[in-house]
Amino acid sequence: MDSSPYRTNIFYYTLYGINRASLFRENADREHFLACLKAVKSRSNLHFFAYSLMEDSIKFLVGSQSGLDLQAMLVRLQKAYTRYYKKKYRWEGTLFSKRPVSKIMDFEGLFQDWLAEIHNSPVACRLAENPFDCYSSYRDYILQDDSIVDGRLLLSFLGEAPDKVRAIPRLLGPSFTREGGTGGTN
Repeated sequence: MDSSPYRTNIFYYTLYGINRASLFRENADREHFLACLKAVKSRSNLHFFAYSLMEDSIKFLVGSQSGLDLQAMLVRLQKAYTRYYKKKYRWEGTLFSKRPVSKIMDFEGLFQDWLAEIHNSPVACRLAENPFDCYSSYRDYILQDDSIVDGRLLLSFLGEAPDKVRAIPRLLGPSFTREGGTGGTN
């Protein structure tokens, strides 16, 4: 079993738009958000295991050696994207709700359930037909793109060989059904 501190310092975060307003009006907004996320990640000591961009929220599963690193990253990320959004749409006021919803994850318990929940939320909310068509880390795992997610670290935690494509069914979880949603909770 891996003794990495990321096994015990894993957080599930949800950022909401103010009053549940849409955070993304078009795919270009989602692309810009992901560019902001990559830039912030490159300057941090964080490990992203999953993310999903919904209409009015953003979900993350992230490992951190320090809660301070995570809070600083969230502030930088929100500021960078808010600047872009305000300029593009002439938005006035706050874009994100004041406090992100966060949960400290028990790695041995619900970690895989939350992976499945994050990857399947866009399908359960009918934003896409399947997880590959969403703006989520599921697509990153399929394409073996490690620019945001830390796939090798995640798969080592799950006990899988570093072949991400073979591990994808485990990332989706057995509880997924299109009509019934996911095994996780919102």
